[in-house]
Amino acid sequence: MQAVFIIAIVMVVIQHAAFILGASARGALMLAPLIFPGLLCLQLAALWAGRRMLTRSASPYRAAYLAAWGALVLLPGEVFLPASTFGLRDFVLDKVIFDRIAVGNATIEPLASSPGRSRFVLTYTIVFPVQGRYWVSDALFMNRPGNAVIRYQHKTNPTQFVYGFIFSAGQPYKYSLLIDAPATPEELAEADLEFSIWPSFLQNHSSRDNKRFSISLKGLEAAYADHPPPRPSEPRFAADDIWDYAEKNLRLGELELSTARTVAGAPLSFSFVILNGGSRAIPVPEKRLGLLARVSYAIERVSDTGGTPLRPGPLGPTNEVGGLELTEELPKQPEIPAGARLPIKVSTNGFSWLPTGTYRLRLVLKSELSTEPGQVQELVAPFEIAR
Repeated sequence: MQAVFIIAIVMVVIQHAAFILGASARGALMLAPLIFPGLLCLQLAALWAGRRMLTRSASPYRAAYLAAWGALVLLPGEVFLPASTFGLRDFVLDKVIFDRIAVGNATIEPLASSPGRSRFVLTYTIVFPVQGRYWVSDALFMNRPGNAVIRYQHKTNPTQFVYGFIFSAGQPYKYSLLIDAPATPEELAEADLEFSIWPSFLQNHSSRDNKRFSISLKGLEAAYADHPPPRPSEPRFAADDIWDYAEKNLRLGELELSTARTVAGAPLSFSFVILNGGSRAIPVPEKRLGLLARVSYAIERVSDTGGTPLRPGPLGPTNEVGGLELTEELPKQPEIPAGARLPIKVSTNGFSWLPTGTYRLRLVLKSELSTEPGQVQELVAPFEIAR
């Protein structure tokens, strides 16, 4: 029983040592300075009292009773301490992961912007100390008013934005942010960008399991002075950059309906091709073409049953009656060869309810690699639904 008592004392000491190590960096010790010594004394007194009572007992299970009592004594520490053995986990996160994440090598490339606004690309690197899955949050201005557009540029490396991507330890990963803010470079020079990093490989991680990082924009004025107008509208990339090449050469073509005149209630069938119009193969990350571009279609009603043209609807410039983003229909292959034409066929019964009239099918390509969001290409094919 003496050994059980000593083990219980050691566990209490470890619990409070973990609290000090794991909570001091987060300010928990200063938030509750009296909990630490008070609870420690109560726990030690409870262990001593339990040992004293069980020593007088003749039960052969005294050691087991003392072990159960020791576990019960440890429980209040887990509940009431701002950090206890769970604080040891926080300490490991701080010292093994968060404190060793390196964020740096920030560069700024000014871009053409409208009057009164600053538009530029901020590029920085992140080096992770431990191999695993991480999630980098959106960046925000913490000391500037809103209305600033901040968007990650997937063209730097679309694979690292895939959920479940495994980052290697010690390898620098580049992140680029397109920033369009309603302020002058002089005003933004005092601003800081902040973002958070979660080690998403942890199971059941909480909102505490992250750390904020900040990047100063003090070099913004100098960057604008080094790049006088006229400035480019898009960031510069190397001539052999594969993702810039993919953005410019991945296109759609040859949109055809199975029939230009169909009957009400019949399925809608059409086909098109995905084109690589260049002389190099385009790699497809994770065999998911949606990481490079998104393809969707929409159906618009042009005229009613009597042939009378329809005016634009109250919710937008078109009379769109429905549409869908194509995901399962897209090919799953590691690359699109140079000059390739990948045929895609689509058939749907989702619009069998459409009344007779004139319609048009719009096929839209949106690039995930473009500097600004929006459609890159649109193909249109008219068709008619008759009785």
